[in-house]
Amino acid sequence: MTIDDFVLQIDAFNRCWKIASERHGPDSSFARMLRSQKTNLQVELIRVFPSQVTLVEDAESDDYAEAQFSLRLSPPVQLLNGSLRRDANHLPKRLAVEYLPVDFFQLIETQK
Repeated sequence: MTIDDFVLQIDAFNRCWKIASERHGPDSSFARMLRSQKTNLQVELIRVFPSQVTLVEDAESDDYAEAQFSLRLSPPVQLLNGSLRRDANHLPKRLAVEYLPVDFFQLIETQK
């Protein structure tokens, strides 16, 4: 799968998760499954394309219930409609810590 494919799928699952959360509640099994799949795709994106994805702590995390990382893409990914995506949505910090290896975070610290 290409990085473009990952970004498209992450976006699709993110939109579906938000719709399911609104219609069925954020704790519904359907909404949780969609959120989980989005997270799985984000983690896989980071593992497959580590040199093209950077985790950046979102300075506007106050808008969320918990701290978030933005998955920044370098270079940006061009979507089918011609627009450029510079990120692959947000990943809660606690999930990044849970799913990504410790040495990944050590790499982030050394790049600061």
